[in-house]
Amino acid sequence: MANSMRSVLIADLTSAAGRIAQALGEARYRVISAPDFDNAVAVANQRSFDFAVIELNLSGGSGFDLIRLLRSRSKRIRIVVTTAYASIASAQAALRAGADDLLSKPVSARQVVQALDAVADVCGSPTSCWMELDRARQVYIGETLADCTSIAEAARTLGLDRRSLKRMLTRYGFARKRLGRELPSPTGVSKGE
Repeated sequence: MANSMRSVLIADLTSAAGRIAQALGEARYRVISAPDFDNAVAVANQRSFDFAVIELNLSGGSGFDLIRLLRSRSKRIRIVVTTAYASIASAQAALRAGADDLLSKPVSARQVVQALDAVADVCGSPTSCWMELDRARQVYIGETLADCTSIAEAARTLGLDRRSLKRMLTRYGFARKRLGRELPSPTGVSKGE
């Protein structure tokens, strides 16, 4: 995807931040760096960004809080997280906060450029990205329902309460039989996709 001077906020104090900023500049990104949480918030208050590269362990505040702040201001911003403390739990927390990708340090400038290009390609337009995520959720729920013997079991497997799952089933157009196991997929979504 061609990137005609898309803007990137880099919130990171490590020595790699300078190399990442330089590589992004060479890749035709307009880069603004912030060494800590307070500076990143101040910069984010002054302008909007297409992308952000955020270290989770920021001085002065949490990278998770910065992700939530940026995401609350713009649904279209693409956020790549870098951290030296990568774990499944931190990756899940970052994604829940609104990140699009997570890179485990040490990370090269080239990896960050590739990650930004990848999230830009996957989520070229905010609408298509959210539609793809919604479709993936539908497919996942459908597959989970097919593997479970009851709505309660499916809700436990999905980490939802039963009422929330029932609302989702209604929203996605799933029909259900009272006693049978068959739960047809919503229109246009089949298990093989």
